[in-house]
Amino acid sequence: MDKRAAVVIGVDRTGELTVLEGCAAGAEAVARWLREEGFDTIELTDANDKVVTAAMVMQAVSTFVSAQIYHQLVLFFSGHGYWKNETELWLLSNAPKDANEAISWMETAEFAKDCGIPNVVLISDACRTIPQTKSATRVRGSIVFPNENFSTSRSKVDKFMAAAIGQPAYETKLAPEGTRTSVFTHCLLQAFREPDPESIDEVIYNGAPTFVVTNRKLGPMLQRRVPEVLAKINPTYAQDVDAEVLSDNDAYIARAKRPPVGAFPELGPAQQPSATLQEVAAVAVSMELGSEITISKRRLTRVQQLARQSGFDRKIDDAAVVTDVRHFETQTGFTVRGDTVVDVAATLGATVEILTDGGAGEPAVIRVNLNGRASSVGIRFGNGRATVLAALFGYIAHVTVKKNAVISVNYVPSENSFRWSSYADRRVEIEKLRAVSTAAARSGVFRLSDKNEAVAFAEKARVEKGIDPSLGLYASYAYLQADLRESIASVLDYMQSDLEVLVYDVALLAKHLALADESGQTIVPFCPMLTQGWNLLRSRGVVLQGTLDRAQDDLEPSLWTTFKEGSAAEIIEAIKKGEL
Repeated sequence: MDKRAAVVIGVDRTGELTVLEGCAAGAEAVARWLREEGFDTIELTDANDKVVTAAMVMQAVSTFVSAQIYHQLVLFFSGHGYWKNETELWLLSNAPKDANEAISWMETAEFAKDCGIPNVVLISDACRTIPQTKSATRVRGSIVFPNENFSTSRSKVDKFMAAAIGQPAYETKLAPEGTRTSVFTHCLLQAFREPDPESIDEVIYNGAPTFVVTNRKLGPMLQRRVPEVLAKINPTYAQDVDAEVLSDNDAYIARAKRPPVGAFPELGPAQQPSATLQEVAAVAVSMELGSEITISKRRLTRVQQLARQSGFDRKIDDAAVVTDVRHFETQTGFTVRGDTVVDVAATLGATVEILTDGGAGEPAVIRVNLNGRASSVGIRFGNGRATVLAALFGYIAHVTVKKNAVISVNYVPSENSFRWSSYADRRVEIEKLRAVSTAAARSGVFRLSDKNEAVAFAEKARVEKGIDPSLGLYASYAYLQADLRESIASVLDYMQSDLEVLVYDVALLAKHLALADESGQTIVPFCPMLTQGWNLLRSRGVVLQGTLDRAQDDLEPSLWTTFKEGSAAEIIEAIKKGEL
């Protein structure tokens, strides 16, 4: 019999934030349920005036990981959460005053892949709200899995998240006389106690047939049930469950209540769940890849309606913007729409010049004269923010700014570069794929789930012997989520061969030696271009100093790295002084 373990965390009181009522109690209920299912369980809650610290969580996780006898490990959290730098932070008792007293979701998931336990399940019942105070933005959190490689076999990490980007995870009274309860935790428990008939599978457990809800079927059930429960309480409440499952089809957390005799599997389907943003993105990407759409026409209509209603289609339109600037005599430069440009600076001996600042509704135009194949270029906008991007020889990067943030960067070959003819032949399909990928990434739901889809995407993204730089970045982050390491390495090889330099984000995801200055190769820019990359620095052993270290706590909530006013001028000045 496979041994299983769980670390269950519930925190009602976090610093001076609003006191929650159902997190500790909900965690206790989850812990009881898992113990009944045979899990070795460590329960950490702040009930009875206790505190929960990062060290306690780390010790609990390490206890199970170091034993190397478990087949599955569940890490459950209920409490306050932040959405910072495009990832989630679980806030513990002493946060935000202590910036380390939180759990860094993305980094924890990365370390979990090397823990040696075949299936790790991360369950987050936390808000994903944007931190608003300076102290809140400085919270970085801790990594609670050991920094060791326990096995050559990669762990398959499944993730269940209570809310979408920027949303709260509601707790409310589910009965007039009841106490406030977390809706997501309630639905999680009910998914096994009163499962949808079509969500049940039969497996052999202890030698006997047993009904279970597999991890792959749990996500869709939660995505239907949470909105249903909230709609009965307040129709204006929006909480969209997210799920990402990498485990095998037969992986499951617990047994499900057996349906009545004769009712399974002939029971009719439950009410079809509402479409999700994950489906919207998956369908949009599949259409651009020419893949078969396997959902019904009725379901497809729901997905297309949500694409319009959610603003996903508008994000595609935003990302499709490419200015009429087609070439520079230097073959390299930038255009900016949505704001003016007030200052620029470049590294590696490149010269950069603002030709037009972007006033009167026209795009800003920036010419770059490289001293080699690439450079890091800092661009400061009229709104006081700034970004740092790679200037790549032969490419014009078309930047779109909206609401104080860089929302898209489209790298297009200059018309006088050798890549142009190849790009022009496939321009329409590449730009459509880029716009859809940008919209999906902005929504936090861009995923390439298997090797076949990874190969298809890479082929569509090809330009000459390389890969479209923007699509290469998006693909690499999607491959990371799916743990397709060979696909990341392939993108790195294609881009390095074509560009003759390393692009920082791809090198970061591939754990390239250039990050530690051990290879002597040029890497641009000097920091992640996509905001979520900042959350992976520690997991790659990258230690930032001075200006950049401070700046990672001063980023706008945006897909592409956008420094707030406090750091923007400092970054540009540091480039000019040769400090970056």
